[in-house]
Amino acid sequence: MVSSWQTESGLIDQALSSGVRALLAKLLVALEALNAQGQQASMDLSQEPLAPEDRNQLLELLGQGEITAQVDAMGVTTLQETGVAGIWLVTYRAQEGNVTAEILEVTRVPELLKSPVEELGESKARVAALIASQASL
Repeated sequence: MVSSWQTESGLIDQALSSGVRALLAKLLVALEALNAQGQQASMDLSQEPLAPEDRNQLLELLGQGEITAQVDAMGVTTLQETGVAGIWLVTYRAQEGNVTAEILEVTRVPELLKSPVEELGESKARVAALIASQASL
């Protein structure tokens, strides 16, 4: 199957491998579920039948979005919005720097970027203490 795609580097015509086509179809179903029911999904690229060149083709087709975030906790995790709203590439690295996982998350905001609910009470107390300390000056 030859398809025309608009990427950051321009319009390209290229044959899609069966692995790339299958993953794009899964992403489409996941986006439909996210849009209709708010259901999130994730796909571990290492568990998908993709050759390295297929992975590269898929990521080029998805493109790069405007948002990049980095979390530094027991290794660096990079969260990159793709050029397709709702699809994020999350790359986990060990402390040594080697990639341990690459996940495509279909979500409005990746879970890793959300404040844990259990920490919100502590945050409230901390801000209240800041206000109280300024009131006594």
